[in-house]
Amino acid sequence: MNRIPESINTLFWEYEPETLSLEQDRDLIIGRVLSSAGWDSVKWLRSEFTDSELRDLILRSKGRSLSPPRLRFWELMLDLPHFQVSEWLSETGRRIWDGRATFHCLLASPDDIACMKLSAIAQRGSKKDFID
Repeated sequence: MNRIPESINTLFWEYEPETLSLEQDRDLIIGRVLSSAGWDSVKWLRSEFTDSELRDLILRSKGRSLSPPRLRFWELMLDLPHFQVSEWLSETGRRIWDGRATFHCLLASPDDIACMKLSAIAQRGSKKDFID
């Protein structure tokens, strides 16, 4: 039984990685690596599966597990039909989830953090205010 490399075990946190098989869990492994893994893992995936196999999975799933930027990347790499990918991305149900993927969290600037620290110290001055 072919096993997945240890470097991608974290993608399968809900499974026992040693029980995953490249043959039996093919769609799961391909989907997770294409949607969430880094370049080294993608290179490993492409050494185990043909581009045709990767393409077929994306076409069957309509790219559902892929973010819009990743889907566009694989559109170019695997020669997926542009009109079809655009159609998938414009589906109403998909756009609901894509908004979540593109949400950006704004962080406070160092000056703002310093002001918050000084305010906390001035108001109650406990030990935890001095430690980050």
